[in-house]
Amino acid sequence: MVVLNEAYWLTTPADLGGHASCTRCTLRSPSFMANRVLCRRVHSAMTASSVLTVAAALAVAVRREPLRDREHGEFFEDFGVVGAGCGPSSRPRVAMYLSGCSASRRGRLSGLRGCGWPLLRCAGDVADRQPYPSDLSDEAWELIRPVITAWKGQHRSVSGHEGRYEMREIVNAILYQARVGCQWRYLPHDLPPYTAVYYYFGLWRDDGTDQTIHDLLRWQVRESKGRREDPSAVVMDSQTVHVSLNAPKETTGLDPGKKSRGRKRGIATDVLGLLIAVIVVAASVHDNAIGITLLDKVAADNPGVVKSWVDAGFKNAVIEHGRSLGIDVEVVSRDPQTKGFAPAPKRWIAEQTFGTLMLHRRLARDYETLPASSASWIRWSMTDVMTHRLTATTTPTWRDPPPARRPGPA
Repeated sequence: MVVLNEAYWLTTPADLGGHASCTRCTLRSPSFMANRVLCRRVHSAMTASSVLTVAAALAVAVRREPLRDREHGEFFEDFGVVGAGCGPSSRPRVAMYLSGCSASRRGRLSGLRGCGWPLLRCAGDVADRQPYPSDLSDEAWELIRPVITAWKGQHRSVSGHEGRYEMREIVNAILYQARVGCQWRYLPHDLPPYTAVYYYFGLWRDDGTDQTIHDLLRWQVRESKGRREDPSAVVMDSQTVHVSLNAPKETTGLDPGKKSRGRKRGIATDVLGLLIAVIVVAASVHDNAIGITLLDKVAADNPGVVKSWVDAGFKNAVIEHGRSLGIDVEVVSRDPQTKGFAPAPKRWIAEQTFGTLMLHRRLARDYETLPASSASWIRWSMTDVMTHRLTATTTPTWRDPPPARRPGPA
């Protein structure tokens, strides 16, 4: 269920353009009740010469019996006319406040189109706003939807409330945040509120739903490339990034090798560059500790892994720990005779993954208070990458022509 918490101006039909009265009035939650058909009530109001008559007719139409959508079991919780009067173009307009308007409910209001009214907009529905480049396509949403639907079925409200915002829009807001990297309070107003988005982000981080979505897509990408679901070899690497001021001091440190203060991200990828395991620790933690933790994660979730490639930062402790797990850890060192840049065999795969993830600006710096949130953003960013791979699409860049904009309401 989607809730509209903002007032939207709906322009009345052109035959009311001659209305001369500019008196601004206010009606709040009118108690008009009627049993007439929606389209009939609105159509009869269109012939009136009063904006308030139109506003009252809409209130009657929405509050009419029955209020419940028989097919979806959804209903309007509240309706009110915030204000009525003439706009800048001297055409009468009515400001609407609607609560509990679901996306499926828009079909019940389709009669407004036939009467010459613009379609009523419901906040939180992707069909009612201009799309962002980070939005999921219909094909990409179908890849994620089964997991979200199953999660939703396991977390039903005791009161039976289905939630105010579409789950697809919640995911769209998370992917927008990952791609743009803005502060939570700076999320666009046509996306769900940041409080709702962060609520689901935290829930899915803590119960592992983000990991489930990520792993499901990884298996599909591997199968599409003719490989088995689980890898037999991984590439491990680490990356030091700066942190924001809100990061607790005990979760950060100084990387003695790079002389950089912040956090370290340790990842293990397969030969396709897909994420197998990830951890986020203080930058002062040695690569040995990161490598040992990554090997434990890889061995627990992917018992078929028997080979791993690492750089020279991972020392003998990692090799010996891998041997105890049945994983052959090979250190790939740079050829001392090579001049200039030269990708290290196998190691370049993990480095390329870091470069791909950095296209998501949320990862340009570690902005999170919790290292677990940082790891979750890495998984969401890789989820975004894999949805594009599976749907054979790319995110538009500045080189691409801007998409054609949909005409908005009058």
